[in-house]
Amino acid sequence: DPSVATQLLRLSLLLDYGDEMGRRQLFTMCGSMLIRLDTDETLVPHLMSALSTMEGTHSDFVAFVGEAISTVLSSAPDDELGQRGSLLRALNISHELLVTCTKMSQIARVSDLVKSLVEGGVTDGSGEIRERAVRCLGLFCILDELVADVYLPLLITVANTDSEELSQTP
Repeated sequence: DPSVATQLLRLSLLLDYGDEMGRRQLFTMCGSMLIRLDTDETLVPHLMSALSTMEGTHSDFVAFVGEAISTVLSSAPDDELGQRGSLLRALNISHELLVTCTKMSQIARVSDLVKSLVEGGVTDGSGEIRERAVRCLGLFCILDELVADVYLPLLITVANTDSEELSQTP
């Protein structure tokens, strides 16, 4: 049940992680839940918060998240539905990572991975994939003014295209 798991993950933020073995086991369990496609999407923000709390430094957390995104993408099933689910999960994880950051230097280790994931979702995606990718792109642009200058034309194109599609919908 996602609501029970959510409450347990919220409680995990209050735990004393002095026991290294217990912390590592909980970290491993949360990490495996994060990359599993059958884990409810509503748990991703709570899993990310718990993992961030358990990891020693923010740079270690970012490195772990980069590995998780790579794992999700590389273990995508061959069918279209499985690949779509993997891309959605990777974008959701990226979104939650970008929410926790205030400057580009915090995600320098994974910025290329996130950038390629988001660009691909914005240009090739449709529907939910495109929406999540655009949200990630917006958060990505907030982190650095130069990045915002580069992607502003793409965001404007997406806004215009999506506006036209909405106006043509009966």
